[in-house]
Amino acid sequence: MEVIPTDNWAVPKILNLGTIEDKLNKNIKKVILDSHCYASPNIYDDCVFAIAQTVDFRFLETAVADTENYNALSNKNNRRKPVRSAKYNLLKAGSILYVAEAKLSDIEKGLTNPDFDKIGYNYYSIY
Repeated sequence: MEVIPTDNWAVPKILNLGTIEDKLNKNIKKVILDSHCYASPNIYDDCVFAIAQTVDFRFLETAVADTENYNALSNKNNRRKPVRSAKYNLLKAGSILYVAEAKLSDIEKGLTNPDFDKIGYNYYSIY
C-alpha cells in the first residue's frame, strides 16, 4: 500500500476518482432512508453506490389466546410463553442509496414490505 501525503483529506481526490458529485449525473437518484428499512438481500445489486449500515432486529411472537406468562421466553414448542423471532438485518436510518433512474422501481420494490410499514419502518425519500 502506498501512502500519499496530502493537505486535502478528500479521500476520493486522493484516489484520483474525482468527487462523488462529479461522478453523479441527472440519471442518478438518491434514496435516503428516513427510518430503518427491511430490504431484499440483493438490494445493493441495483445500486450504483451506497453509504449504508445495518442494524439487527428481533421481536417477540405471542399467541394472545394461549400465552399465560409474558415475562419468560420459551422455545418454539411452548406457545404459553413469548417466542423470540429470527434475526433480521435492517438498513439503518440515514443510509443513502445512489440508484440509476432506470433501476429506481426495482429499489422501491425491494424496500416495500407492508408488515414493516405498519410498525413505522421502511420510510424513505427520493431526491
